[in-house]
Amino acid sequence: QPPPPSPPPPPAPKLPPPAPKPPPWRGKPNIILISVDDMGYGDSCSYYRSCPIPTPNIDRLAREGVRFTDGYVTAPVCGPSRAGLLNGVYNQRFGNEGNADFNYQIPARHKTMPEALKAAAGYYTGMIGKWNMPRRAEP
Repeated sequence: QPPPPSPPPPPAPKLPPPAPKPPPWRGKPNIILISVDDMGYGDSCSYYRSCPIPTPNIDRLAREGVRFTDGYVTAPVCGPSRAGLLNGVYNQRFGNEGNADFNYQIPARHKTMPEALKAAAGYYTGMIGKWNMPRRAEP
């Protein structure tokens, strides 16, 4: 009598689907920085949570782009935190510690993010919203 047939081999482990292919970049990638004043961790919506206001385009940016989900600012109010973000320097170093600090000026030797992107990589830059970061001329 022939031996019983061998049991079938175990199924191969199921692999995750391959990652989507990145788009064929032609030159530099686009950079879009969205900074929202006074938005707390529990305030986020849409891509991160359900929200009564649909934001399909922001959702798509979040799905297809690089997301930075944890960020920290150098001040609890909008003006100084924006100055620190766009200069890469603690805003207290040039006298901007609160929204009422109307006499501060960013030292001319401090490049802003847009200036650095233009100088180092030839980016075109634009801005929508508040800026209010005066420059100081230095000898």
